Amino acid sequence: MGIEQCEAECPLCGTVVDEFNEGGTGKRRRPDCICPTCDSIERQRGIWLAMRAHPLLSSERVRTLHVAPEPCIGNRLKALPNVTYFTCDLDPAFARVATDLTRMGFADGSFDLLLVSHVLEHIPDDLSAMRELRRVLRPGGLAVLAVPIWGPETREDLSITDPDERTRLYGQADHVRMYGRDGVFERRLTDAGFD
Repeated sequence: MGIEQCEAECPLCGTVVDEFNEGGTGKRRRPDCICPTCDSIERQRGIWLAMRAHPLLSSERVRTLHVAPEPCIGNRLKALPNVTYFTCDLDPAFARVATDLTRMGFADGSFDLLLVSHVLEHIPDDLSAMRELRRVLRPGGLAVLAVPIWGPETREDLSITDPDERTRLYGQADHVRMYGRDGVFERRLTDAGFD
């Protein structure tokens, strides 16, 4: 008996496919990954499904900061009439505001919603970045902070600067750590003031 093929719908753009395109890099190739229309991947579709169900997006006014913005999610947020959408990135070519997450130029409590996906593993002082994110989030706001979690223990050594060694240890040459299932990520968020 064979496995029955099912259709899938991308929640970000509405495209219906028998299977998403292959994605990933190197030894981490993944079947059924990339939407052929909006280029979203699994984590982006999952983030959108969780966010769209949150009552905050039904609020009258939602000031949103999207860090290192992914167009597939950004396009959906910008289309919502109650969302004021801001973007930031270290590189000004990718966002409206160029900023370092450890020293952001926004006032305290500026945003109702923060979206930061797969950014913190690139920042040497991730705790300072988390504190800044907490500072610019209004009390009662929502922060969606996603990082890759690999293995049982968090691995980080800021003295490692060789790109090949970082790739071997952390999955990418521009990663400075790989969070694990040991609770380090959660403890740092708590230390930064998130609950």
